[in-house]
Order: sequence, then C-alpha cells, then structure tokens
Amino acid sequence: MRQSRFVPVAGWLSLVVLVVLAGSPTLGQAPKYGGGLTLRLREDLPQGFAIHETATISTMWPAMPCFSNLVLFDPLKTTHRMDAIVGELAERWSWQDNDRSLVFFLRTGARWHDGTPVSSKDVKFTFDLLRETPDASARLRINPRRDWYTNVEAVEAVDPQTVVFRLRRPQPSLLLMLASGYTPIYAAHVPPASYRTGCVGTGPFRLKEWRKGEFVEYVKNPDYFVKGRPYLAGLRYLIIGERGTATAALQAGRVDTAFPGQTPKPIAERLRKAVPQLVMTPVNTSVIDHLVVNTKKPPFDNAKVRLLTNPYTAGAACRRCGSTSDVCMLLFAGAGHPNVPSQGRGPGLGPGRREFTVPELSASNGRDRAKSLNRRLGRGLGLLPMVPDFRSSNPRSSAKLLGDLSTENRGRSERRRSP
Repeated sequence: MRQSRFVPVAGWLSLVVLVVLAGSPTLGQAPKYGGGLTLRLREDLPQGFAIHETATISTMWPAMPCFSNLVLFDPLKTTHRMDAIVGELAERWSWQDNDRSLVFFLRTGARWHDGTPVSSKDVKFTFDLLRETPDASARLRINPRRDWYTNVEAVEAVDPQTVVFRLRRPQPSLLLMLASGYTPIYAAHVPPASYRTGCVGTGPFRLKEWRKGEFVEYVKNPDYFVKGRPYLAGLRYLIIGERGTATAALQAGRVDTAFPGQTPKPIAERLRKAVPQLVMTPVNTSVIDHLVVNTKKPPFDNAKVRLLTNPYTAGAACRRCGSTSDVCMLLFAGAGHPNVPSQGRGPGLGPGRREFTVPELSASNGRDRAKSLNRRLGRGLGLLPMVPDFRSSNPRSSAKLLGDLSTENRGRSERRRSP
C-alpha cells in the first residue's frame, strides 16, 4: 500500500497517530498481504468523492484511495518539497521551451476501475474542467481551486501517452500543486457530477460501499498499475463526528488511525499513557493559522505587540531581542514547529527554507522568558504576563489569555499614572 495516501497529518499539532497492530512488520521486514485498516472520518463526505468540488480535507481524506495524480509527493519523506515529487500516472516529465512548457509522459497499462485505459485525454479533460475553458465538456458545481491554474494557457493531448501544459510564464510551483492530494485526475468518459455519489478512479482501492452517516468501504484494486500493490485487502472509514467518541474508539482499538488535525496535545498525552503501542509522529503540514486582532484597542494598538503575536513573524522578532517565539509556544500549547520559508530565487518558488523548532515549555520557565521579553521590549507592554502549564490536560485557551493581556495592561498603566 502507498502510505502517502493514508497516513494522517494532524494540522493543529502536526501529529500522526497510528495504532501499531499486533504482528505488523517492523522496518526491514517484508510486508505481508491481507488485512485491513479502519480510519476515523470526522463527518460524512460533504461532496461525496468529488475532490475537485471541495475545499476541505473531509472529502480528500477518504476519497484519495480511489484516485491517482499525475505526480505525488514521495510517501517516504515527511516534508513536501520539490525534490520529493515522484511520478504516479506520469512516469516522467520534462520542462521545455525555456520552462514555459511542462510535458508529462504517461505510464502504459493504467486503467480506470471500469476497465477503460487511461490516456492524455483524461488529463486534458480534468484541467480544462478546472480551468473552466470555453470548450470544456462539463462544469463543476463548485470550483475552489480555479485560481491555481490561471498561468496555464493551454493543456494539449499530443498523443495518448503525452500531455503538455503550456504556461504564460515559467512557474516551477505548478509541479507542487499537481502533487497535492487535491489534484486527482478525473475520467473523461465519466460525468463529473457522478463523483458526488460514487467513484471511478485509477487508485489502489475500489469503492465497495458508502453507507451515508456510517462508513465508507474500499476493496483492493486487483488491476492497480503498480504491480504487487496494495498490500491491504481493504480500507474502512468509520464516521465518528464527536471528538470524545473518536478518542475512545482509538483507545479501544475500534479505529486504527486518527483523523488529521483532530489530536490536540492533551488528548495525545492521555492516549500515550492509556495505549503505549500508539505511534505519534510530528510531521509538517500546510495548515495556515490566523490570529485576528483589534488594532484600535490595547495591547494590540502597539505595533511591537502585534509583531510578536504573529506565530510566523514572532520567531524573527524574538531572535532580534534574544528569545524564541513564546507566542507560538502559547498558541500551540508548547508543541508548535513553525516553518519560515526563505526568499528564494526564480519565479513561483524559492529553493531554500529555514526552520526553527519551538521547544516545549513548562509554566515556570515560560513566565521567566516572558518577563525577559518584557524587559527587552520596554516596560508597560505586559507581553505574556502568564504562561499556562502546557502539561495540564485543560490549558487555558489562547483567546482568554490574550483577553487577559488587555485587562492587565490597562491595570498596570493606570497604576503607573496614579499619584
């Protein structure tokens, strides 16, 4: 089985949570065929299996086993990068015409689940559909990623195994978008609307049954184009909406895998104690977190406070004053690992990146570091006067703490002004 399609990536704390099954092979051992995997699904499929008509992981997460991309991120690498892209339906690709043409050479022998051969017509159909070209033979009901392809001037099916993306200007980042789980290839002979209720794909698993409100079940695709794969006989996505019930199911062994982004640190720590065989691995994610503040009222009317309460600029700002990002530690309960991309060369994508890791805090050393920040930034800012105990099973929410900042700031200012 290609692990990249089924390994959960938790957005909030970036945790992968898997149950280690008894008798499962360890590294270096040959995998065995058979068995199944039960995965938790947080809600019923909002758009069925129509990945191109959804903006959330709630459809992509359970639908990817049915589909294939042109290219995919290497499942053995935890960071999605340009040098981690491998072929899927495309055996190889080439930049041509001064990087204004991206040519894909498709593998032979790949077939849709109904037996129809895969060809370049399917690729052209998919991207004409996404680009909403005048001659597209169908339309999507919702198209959340149309803007991804504004630089694509045309998609040409040169022959059954060759397809060319003509670009208005060079755009290396296009390859990264094509490797996303949100970019499967649709069948040209299947109406796009049919994916809302079923799935004809080229992936390692075929849809067996979707019982709405209960589960989604897949069986192994015996005609999968990667010989000898998948190893598993099937997959079952169990729909469990309530997080507490889902945690209990994971602890009891009813599900083998947590849903991405649904394992905050306090729950992960309780699970680790209750089920030692659980495997939890931090990984990188593309989730973007926003902190919106009122810049007209204290303390966020102060530009320095606003700078330091941005989880992504906080690292650079705090390095200038001799500290690391206490705010990031606060918002992510001491488990944040921010990635700060560097400014790279070339259009669309920079080749380099810079990372810094935020260590876990205790309540005591967090307060000491916050006081040090206050002294460096000047008296009266009151930045992070208190840091909660991140080891607590019920830490104070960042919203309440940031609200406390405003109250405590005003109190200190009023006391200083008093005669």
